[in-house]
Amino acid sequence: MKTDLTTDLSVRQISLIGLGLLGSAVARRLMSLGWRVVGYDLNRESLNKFGADGGQVAESLIECVEGSQYCIFCLPDEKVSREVLAELLSRLEAPRELTIFDMTTGDPDVMKENFAICAAQGVSYLDTCVAGSSVEAEQGEAILMVGGDVATFESCREVLDFMSRQVFYVGLAGDGARMKLVTNLVLGLERLVLAEGFHLAKSVGLNLNKTLEILKAGPARSHVMTTKGEKMIEADWVPQARLGQHWKDVNLILSQSDRSGIDLPLSKLHAEILEQCHKKGWGEFDNSAVYLAYSAEKSESTR
Repeated sequence: MKTDLTTDLSVRQISLIGLGLLGSAVARRLMSLGWRVVGYDLNRESLNKFGADGGQVAESLIECVEGSQYCIFCLPDEKVSREVLAELLSRLEAPRELTIFDMTTGDPDVMKENFAICAAQGVSYLDTCVAGSSVEAEQGEAILMVGGDVATFESCREVLDFMSRQVFYVGLAGDGARMKLVTNLVLGLERLVLAEGFHLAKSVGLNLNKTLEILKAGPARSHVMTTKGEKMIEADWVPQARLGQHWKDVNLILSQSDRSGIDLPLSKLHAEILEQCHKKGWGEFDNSAVYLAYSAEKSESTR
């Protein structure tokens, strides 16, 4: 456990808005390291679960950030992030020392605008994107990709280190979100490739557990095989990161490619497959459930 930050609650307290899979995982991570986490979510069930885990429940946005120098956003998309930011800033008393770490996966241009909106009110903003599942975030094994003012980043580096095994500063506001989209493009296609590989292996009569063992031992190995291989084989769709959220991310990736004037044919195909999965009702499943796109029958397992 890190002990170099002061134990004064004004520093060792952090606010967290959005208590879904990622937000609740980050909260548990920080609480396990001695932080007092104050959380807020519109979903009462999520809020109650957070309280049961040891978090300090807030009943409003402004109550959530009272007494905190740092606030984490873990929200569904950039539209929600903008709405929450606007409401929060309208209620803050100025001047107020506050740094927002926005972990929302969203449109990089919106993140850039959020930075400017915050700066105009004397609030610091870093788009602080996570690469890794909620399980990896809770274990401190996810990485962070951060965009924003470099001086703000350096001043917050010690706090960010509590949340991640490795933190990367990637550039100006919005660049963290851009790097997250690049990461999600590669990661998502690796899952799709693994699903297709399993489909071929099964169709020719190979044992999938042995197939996974060999893939992980050979030159085709990837991190996805370790985190998602067994979930595909066991039809374990309990979400660590939801398939529907990744479909949203792939659409963001395609929007960025359109703005840049480039073609991403594999991502276009990926989006079509994810859309079909979503239409079949698998959007709330773990993103490893893309394997179901290759299955003749839908598995009902939610172990």
